[in-house]
Order: sequence, then structure tokens, then C-alpha cells
Amino acid sequence: MSMLTWTNAAAVHLLDISTLRHHLRTLSFRPPASETCSGKLAAGKNNAMTDDEQKIMGFLASSPESFFARKEIARRAVKREVYEQNPHWAAPALASLVMMGKLEQNSSGAYRLKQS
Repeated sequence: MSMLTWTNAAAVHLLDISTLRHHLRTLSFRPPASETCSGKLAAGKNNAMTDDEQKIMGFLASSPESFFARKEIARRAVKREVYEQNPHWAAPALASLVMMGKLEQNSSGAYRLKQS
């Protein structure tokens, strides 16, 4: 039985993270138009937001000029029990909001509401 060295294990871990980031960028988190509440498309885009996206938007609206780290958004946008159960709950919703053009990211990867 062979063992991975620390360097190989770190490379495998980094590969897994980059693969996950790639999948988050390419996946669509939007339900089909037929599954939305109204079933209508506005200007060719589905503007209906999920509950998680609405919670994030509500939290960021409290300080629209400020950037927040993903972890801080995940921790402060919901109740403590929700965050403790799944600290990564906000990642798909944040990726979706960025793709929809509602949020922007700075060079550090922090998020804020898109400035006009």
C-alpha cells in the first residue's frame, strides 16, 4: 500500500478545490421558467430569486457600499443554527447572484451589491 506524501496530498486537495470552483462557475442554479412562481421571463432572463439569494440580498442591502467575505455573509445572513448546520450554504447562491449581475466581487473575493 502506498501513501501520498504531504506535497501530493496538498496537490490533490488543490485540484479538488479548483475543480469545485470550475463546477460552481459552470452550473446553473436557476430553476427552469416552468418551475418558477410566475413562469414568466423578464427581458429574456429568469429574475426569480431563491430564498437563499433573497436572504443574501437582504443582508447586503444593510450596507450596500461595503464588501463582505463569503464566510461573513453565510454567518450573518441567517440564524446561527442554519450556519452551524451548513457553513457553506451561501456559496451556490453567491455564485448565482454574481452570474445574474446583482453582486460584484473585489480582488479579495468579497461581495457587495452591484453599484450602478
